[in-house]
Amino acid sequence: MVAAVCLVAAPSQAATDVYPPGSGTGLLGGATSVRFDNVSLSVLSGVAGGSAGAGGVAGANLSSAQLQSLLSSGSGSLVGPAILKGNRIFVKAKCPKKVGRTCKVSVQGMLKKHGPATSSRTAKVGKGKTKRFVLQVKPKARVKVMASKRLLFKETVKAGKAKATVYKRLKLVKR
Repeated sequence: MVAAVCLVAAPSQAATDVYPPGSGTGLLGGATSVRFDNVSLSVLSGVAGGSAGAGGVAGANLSSAQLQSLLSSGSGSLVGPAILKGNRIFVKAKCPKKVGRTCKVSVQGMLKKHGPATSSRTAKVGKGKTKRFVLQVKPKARVKVMASKRLLFKETVKAGKAKATVYKRLKLVKR
């Protein structure tokens, strides 16, 4: 028995691929992929989760290392400068679209890597979306935060079973 696949792109063009039996092209068991020029047909059976597109990472299969690399890449997840108004700091954080699912983001302002300067805030952020976090400056750190031009932020992101923590120093705008 031989399995055959035929694709017709235009009436004048047709391509047929012939596979020997047992080569893994059955539609009922596993994955099947057929490519012709710039057209691709993939059939996956019994696989949970969606596809992340070209060069992406499927949300169901995301590892902590992949999440860490997405967060520490050039675009990152903390957006723009942090804004200081009175005793509050406003900072925006986003969930990378390539994560493929909603992220649970936690943000905290720090004086040093282990010296919290603000309260911590946690929120769910949709994939590719941005959310504003309002952090309360701690009384002991108020003078140092007011005098600084930049502030270190600790951001922890959870997406499914993957978890990653990144530190980023942002410009502090006083208003």
